[in-house]
Amino acid sequence: MRYAMRTGILAAVVLATLSCSALTPKTYQLEQIHQTYTAEWAQARLPDPKSATSVQPSETGSFNATLAAIRNYKAIHGNSDAVAAHLTILEGMIHLQSGHTGMARLLEKDIAEQSATLTSASGVVARDRLFAASYPALVDGWDAIFRKSTNPKTPKDFTDPADTLVDILSGVSPDQRAAAEVDSGGAYIATSAAIFYLWSHSIDLAGHPKKEATAKGAAALKPWMSPLEIEAVEGSTDTLSERRLDFGSRQRFVDWYAWLYANSK
Repeated sequence: MRYAMRTGILAAVVLATLSCSALTPKTYQLEQIHQTYTAEWAQARLPDPKSATSVQPSETGSFNATLAAIRNYKAIHGNSDAVAAHLTILEGMIHLQSGHTGMARLLEKDIAEQSATLTSASGVVARDRLFAASYPALVDGWDAIFRKSTNPKTPKDFTDPADTLVDILSGVSPDQRAAAEVDSGGAYIATSAAIFYLWSHSIDLAGHPKKEATAKGAAALKPWMSPLEIEAVEGSTDTLSERRLDFGSRQRFVDWYAWLYANSK
């Protein structure tokens, strides 16, 4: 199961690094990484909310060109500055999106060590800082989904990381959140938590009812939706259909919230 943001983590990095002058070799290389990631992301298959837990996902070899470009960048420019920290986050998220959770877990220590550089002068919780804080729980949850071992999966394999993600998101006050229209980091993490809750339901139908799982998922995602998106989902079906073109790359989050909201009633 692959679940990413079309804009990519690098979009903010590139925009923050570019100036009015001509591109330097370093910023040009960053732009190339961003373009490669965007192209590879466009080919990725997105999960449908209705079938999120009905089909065992398989690993994919996608994003290989982006990973190669990241390695090349670090070989040339090193691995100690803020840009390298952002690239490490991107690398980890790609491994998660590709189902390579073993590789993703290997980056936990590096991401934890570099998280201090992922700050924002505006007081808004930087997207990558949020990813870094959430990363271990994301790895645990997606690893449980992709795991093919004979050890049986338990609801706790999914509720523990989901609850951790919800706690992390709840610790970000409304004034610390970036506008939903320009930053989908919180929505991605909340949707991951919702998926984990649904998996807990699929493992234990009686102990974790679907309505309970979808209600938890909807509650986690709603604070990270824009007022327009919430209005479209919680209004009439016609409103959601009419506004569909307004959501752009966030359409996947609107679809998830719409499905979670409808199934939590």
